[in-house]
Amino acid sequence: MVGASGATMTYPIDVAFKEWAAVVRALELGKQDLIFRKGGIAEEGRGFQVEHERFFLFPTYFHQQLTGIRDEYASLLEEALAARPAEGRLVIGSWVEVKRAFAIEREADLLPLEARHVYAPHVLRDRLHARYGKTLHALEVTVHMLEAPLDLPLLDSYAGCRSWVPLDIDLGA
Repeated sequence: MVGASGATMTYPIDVAFKEWAAVVRALELGKQDLIFRKGGIAEEGRGFQVEHERFFLFPTYFHQQLTGIRDEYASLLEEALAARPAEGRLVIGSWVEVKRAFAIEREADLLPLEARHVYAPHVLRDRLHARYGKTLHALEVTVHMLEAPLDLPLLDSYAGCRSWVPLDIDLGA
């Protein structure tokens, strides 16, 4: 992979986590430090598992709705849509380290976390009560911005409703 300076860049990470583009923006701007996941359709049967401690954030534009973000953060969706890459491209600007993972099993456990995310309250309540068991997983993360964004082809192998995506990138020596 060639960076903005023309130097070959290597990455110790080869997996990405799919998340709404507006939420990726919130994470990158420090407006959110938690990632929530119940499980994607492709993960049915086993639900979500924290499979990696470090991963790129893969901004997605499917299933994302303005009503899913609290009103005071609506501009994040507008910013994410304005920055949407060209058709057939994937642009990744950050990676995260998981500091802690924990389970949420009751609605009452969501209220103290409200200041740490941008989701509208109904989104996390709906996820908590949705398919694949009674546990919503929360990942407390530290976000790191890349020196230069990764601009990759959006491969067919990245498609589908799943959390984890192995990226086809040159990890170098």
